[in-house]
Parts: sequence; structure tokens; C-alpha cells
Amino acid sequence: MPNCPTPATNPGEPLPHPAPNPWVTLTVPVAAGDTAVLTHVRALARHTLASWHVDDEQADDILVVLSELATNALVHTSGPAEIRLTNLLAGIQLEVSDTSTREPDQETGPTDGEHGYGLALIAAALADELDCVQQLAGKTVTAHFAKRRSSAEQASTLVAGLARR
Repeated sequence: MPNCPTPATNPGEPLPHPAPNPWVTLTVPVAAGDTAVLTHVRALARHTLASWHVDDEQADDILVVLSELATNALVHTSGPAEIRLTNLLAGIQLEVSDTSTREPDQETGPTDGEHGYGLALIAAALADELDCVQQLAGKTVTAHFAKRRSSAEQASTLVAGLARR
């Protein structure tokens, strides 16, 4: 269950954005079984992440996780899915909701030698945190990505620190 402190101290509080990007959440509904649309969803997500100044390496990680979670939702359930990206003070949150109440296996990997590596890899390497919340009509799998500083920001901090010496 996520920790929900007061908004004044909540690292999950959405960032205020000036125009032209006043929104902090991208929500995309996807029809049942429509895996072909995921190419377009990834392109939209990449554009959104760039507008939020997420560095390319982290955006790539987020898009891999988006692809895996959304594909699982569309292939392993009979209903539609909803994909949400949210820009939070602490980082990026990716949620994929589907109509299955079956909790995904995040640890054991494949049983057939070919399929099933994705979620285990995400849990181990790409997302900082991965959790699943059951709901009456399905579940939501959430991946959290802590905000990373870009190489330019890291270099700027380093130069500023050296200049103070």
C-alpha cells in the first residue's frame, strides 16, 4: 500500500508545470487485445517524458517497462487496459490497470523456457519499485522510477563544487 503523507511533505505530489505543459499525468486507454497500438503509445510516452525533462536513458527504461506491463495486460487478460504516466516530485510513476484479478509473478521468471522473464527483469533491474494493487474489477501494476539527474546536471554540480574550492 503506498504511503500517503500530507501534500506539503509528499514526494509523490505532482509537480506544478507552467504552460504549455500544465498537465502532469498522461492516461491512455487501450482496447482489449490491441497490442498493435503500443507502438503509438510508446511514441506518445517518449514525447511526454521528454517534455518532463526525463533523461534519455531513464526514458528508455520506463518505455521498456511500459511495453512489458502493457503487453502483459493485453495478452494475459480478456479486457481493456489503461496506461498512466505521472510526473511526481520524487520521479515518474507508471501504472497499468487491467481486468484480471490474478497477481503477476514478479520473482520466478519463465516456466516454459521462452516467456515470463519480463516482470522478473523489471523487478530486479529497471524499476526502483514495483507493486500490484488488487481492485474489485482487476488490478493495477505500478512501477516507480526515482528522478535521475541528467549528465549535464551532474557535470554542472561537479563544476560548481570544484569552483567553490
